[in-house]
Amino acid sequence: MVGFSWHSHINGIEKTEEFRKKDLEFGLIGNNNSHKAGKMIIESIKKNKKGNQIVVFTGTTGAGKTALALAIAKEIGQDIPFYATSGAEIDSLKKKKTAILSEYCRKAIGINLFENIEFYQGELVDFLIENKFNKKWKSSKIIISVILRTSQGSLQLKLHDSLSGNFLKENPKIGDLIQIIPTTQNVKIVGTIRFKETNVKNKNPILSNIPKGNVFKKKKIIQKMTLLDLDYANCDLFEEKNFEKTEITDQLRQEVDLLVSKYVSEKKVELVMGILFIDEAHILDQQSLFFLTKLSEVSYSPLIILATNRETNFNFEKGKSSLFPIEFLKKCVSVPIEPLERKIFSKIIAARCKTLNFPITGNSLLNCGIFSDTVSIRFAMLLVNISKFFMNISGLDFINLPIISATTFFFLNYQESLKLLSSGIGLFPIYRIF
Repeated sequence: MVGFSWHSHINGIEKTEEFRKKDLEFGLIGNNNSHKAGKMIIESIKKNKKGNQIVVFTGTTGAGKTALALAIAKEIGQDIPFYATSGAEIDSLKKKKTAILSEYCRKAIGINLFENIEFYQGELVDFLIENKFNKKWKSSKIIISVILRTSQGSLQLKLHDSLSGNFLKENPKIGDLIQIIPTTQNVKIVGTIRFKETNVKNKNPILSNIPKGNVFKKKKIIQKMTLLDLDYANCDLFEEKNFEKTEITDQLRQEVDLLVSKYVSEKKVELVMGILFIDEAHILDQQSLFFLTKLSEVSYSPLIILATNRETNFNFEKGKSSLFPIEFLKKCVSVPIEPLERKIFSKIIAARCKTLNFPITGNSLLNCGIFSDTVSIRFAMLLVNISKFFMNISGLDFINLPIISATTFFFLNYQESLKLLSSGIGLFPIYRIF
């Protein structure tokens, strides 16, 4: 995640049920029952190495639905794809809902492509630039001869075309440690050889970090991408005239899936099933919901987590309305997330302050817990972030209760704003704070 994130303090799920100091490191605090359900989901995915299921998180705003989904992703693996969206975003897009959901699902499936690359790496001992003129074609060509050295010997190479141009752009000096990759036409400086002075007179300095091995090397690399990236790589990305992305068809997806299956059997590719998280899922229409059940049944499908803060009839009681169709709910697994207590809110804010390196007193945390319970936890987190500004101008090294009080004086929550507007006061005082 880039920039400010509400859940940057989430690192996983603690193995024990009791609260300890270690919970601050993992960031997920409270709701032991939902944490148990999350651990069961993690064990199922790790054992089967497949998603192929839909889980619905139900709970009030601020109960921790997004945090639990992110913790499950972090616990499965730090590098697994986690794509988060919302029902409102899907509903606002002009494309077909089925096409959008297909793209999002394939964006939540990672591919690790194993490649063997051959390259040359060593100390640049000398190089010679030649400009050869071709009389027949009346054109000139630059050829660069370089000599690279390692602990096992030296090797002379001739660079043509793009390699010579990239060598001139990089502009290496004698003594630089350079790397040349012919397949990608890449030349880069990876270091500089250092010299160590000797105490013996009339003796040359010793090379202290000369590279080991041969100049010619082979290395295995892992190229990471998503299944959607592979879809776009196998179709024309842009049309010649209007430069718009071409639509990915079902036939193209099937061909890509066959290609991936072949590479998986040859152990050239490893699939990483990620998580597609859709918040405000109650906004999705029936067509989108049933299409999600179809996507969860295909061979390559991520774990699909839907979150809603509305009441859902998972008990199938007669006469009770439901946001989701009953037939759809029968194909899902529900995880009810109970509302958090006031003291749990304070511990969550403490975990976030530790991640952001915000020193804060205990009384301030208790006050923020009250705001989290009466207003929302996001309002309390915003207060803590803004309080750092007042902490800096006051010259303190920590956030205390007077700073929190000063912040709430200038920044009101929605309840106090409604009271102020309903009071009928036409003029509002403006305070100058700096």
